[in-house]
Amino acid sequence: MAQMQKSTVLVVGGGLSGLCLAHALLARGFSVHIFERDASADVRGQGYRLTIDETGSQALRECLAARNYESIRATASRIDRTGEFLFMDERAREFHRFTFDMTTLENRGLIAGQVDRRTLRQALLAGLGNRVHFGKTLADYQENSGGHRRPI
Repeated sequence: MAQMQKSTVLVVGGGLSGLCLAHALLARGFSVHIFERDASADVRGQGYRLTIDETGSQALRECLAARNYESIRATASRIDRTGEFLFMDERAREFHRFTFDMTTLENRGLIAGQVDRRTLRQALLAGLGNRVHFGKTLADYQENSGGHRRPI
């Protein structure tokens, strides 16, 4: 029986989410092309550090090649045994806080700590090769009768 070829997916935006999505789609057999408006991966700063929670760490581990995931994990800063996220309103009043045990995450092979945004983006770019197209913007798209959207 012939195997049906999967569609090509165009991802608009080569930031952290778009690159992670591209890896997940590739792992499931899709052809993927990522279009990013920045002229190159190094055209601007990527911000500082991010704390990745258990869900994010598991998603990265599922989407990325093992060596890419381990490079992110190996460069994560070691912070206190407990991590926490704090949510504040527009007047800087706390309205929600949750904590998680960093040691447990680390013992399970998950990212425990904060990661450098640039390192994370480089690990997400690794393995995508010529699938990432820099200096491209989406000007418009056209939807056909099947509901598929195609850039024009």
